[in-house]
Amino acid sequence: MNTKSQASISSLPDDVLALILSKTGKKARLRDVPLVCLAWRRIAEQLTTWETIDLRSISYSADFEEGHLLCLMDHLVLFPELQSLRIDCKDTAEELFVDWTGLTNLHKLENLRIYIWGPGSGEVLPPEIYTLSALTQLAFCLAWVEGKPALKVSQLRSLRSLRIEEDEDLHPDASLGVPEQLLLLAAVQALVLKYVGGDLCIGQLTSLTSLHLNQCPLWRFPTSVSLLTQLEVLHIDIIWPDKLRARPLLTLNSLQTLTVRCYDDSKVSRNIGDLQQLTSLRRVVFEDVGELEAVSQERLAALQARFVQQGRGGVIKLVIKRKSR
Repeated sequence: MNTKSQASISSLPDDVLALILSKTGKKARLRDVPLVCLAWRRIAEQLTTWETIDLRSISYSADFEEGHLLCLMDHLVLFPELQSLRIDCKDTAEELFVDWTGLTNLHKLENLRIYIWGPGSGEVLPPEIYTLSALTQLAFCLAWVEGKPALKVSQLRSLRSLRIEEDEDLHPDASLGVPEQLLLLAAVQALVLKYVGGDLCIGQLTSLTSLHLNQCPLWRFPTSVSLLTQLEVLHIDIIWPDKLRARPLLTLNSLQTLTVRCYDDSKVSRNIGDLQQLTSLRRVVFEDVGELEAVSQERLAALQARFVQQGRGGVIKLVIKRKSR
């Protein structure tokens, strides 16, 4: 940064100035740095070629004229080269009314994450997101709202990676569910659903190579996973009274990594040993985080022995994480 640029932002707080001056190139990350509106203006004037802005753990005050998120949105127009934007906010005590129109100027944005947790989360997914034609990676949370939000992610035809989370404390009966139009994203290759309910025929997303189903209150393992023949990575949670059955997985000939997390007295079925048929498997992890033994040591030992016979003895790993009583 030249002398002229340094002088023009010299009135910034020392910690912010030091952070800016330490950055080189087109990437910069700002984490937990208090930036007021004036600071954003001065930074934006000098660093309009940033490709990455990374904001985490921002706190909002009731005075929205000085709210950090509003300041950022007001100045996004000055970052036409932005490719990645991440917003993580927790404990929003007041309802947020954010003008998201600044997103519409980000024609090169490829990676977007918007996580706003708390009772004042307001709208779930800003409609301006649907104008981002270059977007390939999207992550957002489903904050609790009245009724089901009108999610139109199927309009984002360029998406290759999608991550959706709900509040883990939300009762399954009140789950917002996964919209059927999610299944129209035929090009999606990586999908993460955390605490997301609803009956989803996941097998329709045949382009998936990575799937993470985390504590889904489905209560039934989605057997249509068997149709995902290109799947290479699979992470699933098994919740009582469901059971991990190997049969729906035996068609996944491309599967290389399988992680299974069991809770309480969820079970692993007797035919788990059939996983040996998946010759592409290179890593299998069983995580037992319940109060009772969910993963049978004997069945895992038998499965391990079969992999040893095939010369793949290092495949199986068992992780025990008992809950504290």
